[in-house]
Amino acid sequence: MLFRAGWHLCLEVLEQEIRCLFYRSKGKNRIVSSSLAFQIISLPPGLMEQGQIRQPEKLIEILKEKIRFKIPLKKINEPISLKLALADQGVFIQEYQLPWAKKKERKGMLK
Repeated sequence: MLFRAGWHLCLEVLEQEIRCLFYRSKGKNRIVSSSLAFQIISLPPGLMEQGQIRQPEKLIEILKEKIRFKIPLKKINEPISLKLALADQGVFIQEYQLPWAKKKERKGMLK
């Protein structure tokens, strides 16, 4: 559920990059804009090929090192819902389009 109340982390995994969206929702169509963060992480060549993760350990290492949001995660005392899309697989549980946007325009994208 995209708009279930609580914290959400959406990851769109492509061969060249991972697009990350982290937000808090108070229910359907009620996103807390002060708790919104977006990030794009570049991936090295060969990590993924034809929608397949070829080096899962390296991918986990990159995610641990590079995902950085200004939202203080230590203050979150509830579960974080994870949504994952492997776009190049052609199979989606839930699909999210996370287009690139300038930093000052990102908050308005979800309204």
